[in-house]
Amino acid sequence: MRSRPTVKDIAWNERLVLGLIVLLIFVLGIYPRILLQETEQVAGLINEKFDFVRQILLEQKK
Repeated sequence: MRSRPTVKDIAWNERLVLGLIVLLIFVLGIYPRILLQETEQVAGLINEKFDFVRQILLEQKK
């Protein structure tokens, strides 16, 4: 009969990384504003660029 895998089947460094990833997912799930604040300015710039390109393409169609 095969035994079920346990957390002991992975090395301590793999367990550490897995724990950090789970913690990061948990924290960002509860407090997403941390990440959103950091990316807000860049996202705004990207949206402005796309709007500019969209306007140029619409003008070329006329």
